Amino acid sequence: MNQVCKKWFRFFVIYGVFTLMGAGAFAVVLAPKLNKLATLEEQRDDMSQKINDKKKAIETLKIMQNRFENDAEFVEYIARLNRRICKHEFIFICVDD
Repeated sequence: MNQVCKKWFRFFVIYGVFTLMGAGAFAVVLAPKLNKLATLEEQRDDMSQKINDKKKAIETLKIMQNRFENDAEFVEYIARLNRRICKHEFIFICVDD
């Protein structure tokens, strides 16, 4: 009976050592992958934020473009703001029919 217990004890010790070695090797292999995954997720989030900012800027530019095409007062405001025309100058707006 004593010999049987020793065999089982040896089996469980060897099994435990191999299990710990396998878990250690798994952690050594997996740790860099998890680190890279976290870095890539962070980069993805940054890129998504930049894309959303660019989309908002494009929408703003489209609104401005539409106003330039259709709103003469806005064109005058921008021209005065950018000092293309002075305060004492008059602007005549010609509308094509």
